Amino acid sequence: MKFDRASSQCARIVALGTLTLSSAVVSAQISHSLVALQSAFPGAAQVGHINITGSIRAGGLQLPAGASDGAVLRSNSDGMAAWSPDGLALPFSGVCTVEGDAFRIQSSGPAIRGVSEQLGLIGLNSATGTLVEIAAQNKGLASFNGNTGVSAHLAQEFDAVFGHNAVSMTFGYLGTRWEGVLGVTPNENQAGVFGDANRTSGFAMGVLGNTNSPDGEAVVGNNPSVGTIGMLGTRYDGVVGRNYGAFGSGVYGYAHGNGSQNFGVFGRSDSVQGYGLHGQNSTTGNFGDVGGPSVGVYGHTNTEGAAGVYGYTNTLFGSGVVGNGLRGNTGSLGNFYDGAVGVTVVPSGAGVWGQTNFSDNGTFGVMGVDVYGYGYGVYSIGNFGASGLKSFEIDHPLDPEHAYLRHYCSEGPEPTNQYGGTVRTDTSGHAWVQLPDYFEAINAKPRYNLTVIDEGEDFVQVKVARKIENGRFLIRTSRPNVEVCWQVLAKRNDAHVRRYGAPVEVEKQGTDVGKYQRPELYGKPPSAGIHYDRTREASAAVANRPAPGSDPRSPKPRQYPKSRF
Repeated sequence: MKFDRASSQCARIVALGTLTLSSAVVSAQISHSLVALQSAFPGAAQVGHINITGSIRAGGLQLPAGASDGAVLRSNSDGMAAWSPDGLALPFSGVCTVEGDAFRIQSSGPAIRGVSEQLGLIGLNSATGTLVEIAAQNKGLASFNGNTGVSAHLAQEFDAVFGHNAVSMTFGYLGTRWEGVLGVTPNENQAGVFGDANRTSGFAMGVLGNTNSPDGEAVVGNNPSVGTIGMLGTRYDGVVGRNYGAFGSGVYGYAHGNGSQNFGVFGRSDSVQGYGLHGQNSTTGNFGDVGGPSVGVYGHTNTEGAAGVYGYTNTLFGSGVVGNGLRGNTGSLGNFYDGAVGVTVVPSGAGVWGQTNFSDNGTFGVMGVDVYGYGYGVYSIGNFGASGLKSFEIDHPLDPEHAYLRHYCSEGPEPTNQYGGTVRTDTSGHAWVQLPDYFEAINAKPRYNLTVIDEGEDFVQVKVARKIENGRFLIRTSRPNVEVCWQVLAKRNDAHVRRYGAPVEVEKQGTDVGKYQRPELYGKPPSAGIHYDRTREASAAVANRPAPGSDPRSPKPRQYPKSRF
């Protein structure tokens, strides 16, 4: 038996009953008497037994009767002891005045088990204001730090895990009623949910989402204030972004680096018939592809006055659109001087290639327009040629609303310049014809044609009296005061012709040998055409285009529940 209170004084025993002492054989039955026992030196061990029926008071501690198995003896401030059951008496509060654990239990089973209708266990650190509750009414575990304002809940009524930071006002949930993970931040430049993979090599993921449903999305992001939604890992698409607002983008990519391999948005397809990027406007039917099987960029529009592909630059010497081919061929649209520029460094290549596949009048492979009539719709620096007819076409002067009028160019085996006019001879029958000042600088071997205009009955003759010299020539008629029509046809002799000549019969070279510009005129198949490969690729690009609106990946927009925050 262990006493909570003890005294080092000699024991004084009040006995109401029988006292038996084995070491100093004493037997007495004394009622209401003081009994003093001392058989050895004080403090020495005593041998024997004391059997007392009733209470014992020793050194200010009164010992009660009624001990039971495993009972603990406790005393109050008056020295009145009482037997208590095994364990701590509840309610219990303790104070630890030394450094170390206030309470420690070591056990092979549960160290502490708390069972209550309110709280299973509560812990409080008064210095930091940290409070922990276990098995609360709506939470499995709840903690709160009074200094930092950080709080966390596990397995509360609607959420498996809840965490809150009162300083940054950010909070998040795991296993909520609607979401597996929900993170919320009201501050700028902060993330509601942030994932960071710290590995410097290998396949690591900051955030991974997975769904086993064929109609589900692995990751969905929703902004209820503007109505934008993004999904990752859908049935048809790896990434889907939707914006229901008046402005903004469904998908927006921004590369902050300054390297040559930085991409705001990068798309890739490993399919032979696939496209790196595909964009579609389901309302207008306009669509475009990037990185396709036949073309790098393809744009299609069904809207009147709209552009299939549009590029814009805000710099003085930049270009709206620039394209570069593997062989060094380049092209640009909307640069400082020109609307469009095409450059080729390949033999038989075209700086700009235009083709029309419509078998009717009114189609143009390449069309140029001079709005005000002072420039050129199409202009060539160097030779200009055509395998077909060269002509002008204007609104028919007699029926401009319903018909065109065409005039065709006359052809010849040499380049020539033509000049003409009328002149009247003087009283002596002579007249000087003045030619442009530059005539002799760009012409050679002139030929003269003279025609007399006269309504008289006699016959009037005309001749060239002097050849061209100093930019003029002299004519003479057999009768004075006669009107004469004159024409001079001369061979071109400008600097271009003097340097490059004007060949008429030219041998075909390279891949052109054995092929035709227009194979159908000679009864040959299209594959015999000189430009067959180019026309075939252009035709295939058109033939392979899907019909507008036929994309099966255009389901109705899915509506998502609004977040409760």
